[in-house]
Amino acid sequence: MVLIPGSTSKRWRETGSFEAKSNKGQSRSPLKKHEQWLLGLVRQEPDLTLEEIQRRLLEEHQQKAGLGSVWRFFDRHGISFKKTISDSVRLWA
Repeated sequence: MVLIPGSTSKRWRETGSFEAKSNKGQSRSPLKKHEQWLLGLVRQEPDLTLEEIQRRLLEEHQQKAGLGSVWRFFDRHGISFKKTISDSVRLWA
């Protein structure tokens, strides 16, 4: 006898499949609601760092976000942040 957890059993009865539901196309990012503002911000101020964007997001929209979340948001939109020489100088200063 095989025991099947409730949600899997229900999925089998409803769909005839044990496969998990796809979450493709769905975003759980709390930054999604600030998408236009964030994209506009880096368009207007392309030299911002992730830390500066994180701070502005908190100050202007009361939205907490980790640096990883901010990075992933921009990565999904094909925007990358490059380290500059001034970043290296700050590390050694």
